[in-house]
Amino acid sequence: MVGAVDFATADGTRGIPVRMLMASRRALHSGMQNPKWKCFAGWHRDTEWVRIRWPAYPQHVAPKSIVVSQRVRFKKPRRPVTRLELAVALAGVITEYYSEATSLEPAPEYAHLALGSAEGRVSLYGLLMVCLRPAADGIFDLVLELIGDEDAMKPRIVRRIDVAELDNLIAVPDVRLDSVPPPEAGPSIEGVSGAGPAGPETTVLKVERASTPTLQ
Repeated sequence: MVGAVDFATADGTRGIPVRMLMASRRALHSGMQNPKWKCFAGWHRDTEWVRIRWPAYPQHVAPKSIVVSQRVRFKKPRRPVTRLELAVALAGVITEYYSEATSLEPAPEYAHLALGSAEGRVSLYGLLMVCLRPAADGIFDLVLELIGDEDAMKPRIVRRIDVAELDNLIAVPDVRLDSVPPPEAGPSIEGVSGAGPAGPETTVLKVERASTPTLQ
């Protein structure tokens, strides 16, 4: 049984940025750790199925087939691929999955991980290829993460509110004007009644100016 194939940059940093995967083969060779290390040594199949399980699209798996051994001058046995050759093959799996997922609706709790070039979505170059590991069902899982933000891979709580509940939240109680008591008159305000020119009796408020104390 083949164990997990981990990926790292030449300086030992965990994972390989997809931007590096999209670079030239020579740049990838110099930028990744142990590019000549042989993967799938002694493996009994020439191809394997690989899938990506991105949290925003739990229903979209779409496994892809990749070559894990190559024939050398038409001789047998076929030699296993190197880590560099495997990374190049997996780069194609990532780009194909990305183009498929951008048109899908993300899961609400992982909407912040929706893939795409639009604002608020995760771009292709924001992804990090971490490892390729065997799963219990015989398929290999290609593990991707966000560059520099592992906490963002966690779900965010999304609470749905129905229309009735929303109405209760924004309802404002009715207040009758005649139920509001009139303000109490202060000692410096005197009410004077008289008939106003417009018709109904009008209450005129006269404000007495307080006397200014004299400084001795």
